[in-house]
Amino acid sequence: MVLSSNNKKEIIIYNIAKEINVFPATVSRGVNDHPAVNVIPRKKY
Repeated sequence: MVLSSNNKKEIIIYNIAKEINVFPATVSRGVNDHPAVNVIPRKKY
């Protein structure tokens, strides 16, 4: 199976989101410097 570059990007975003326990859309917004995403990451305890 051959993945397009867009599919690879979606898989990577999904994996990052799963690892840090956020939605994939949040990861995408962070990567694209969306103003709704905090610059300083917060630690969850």
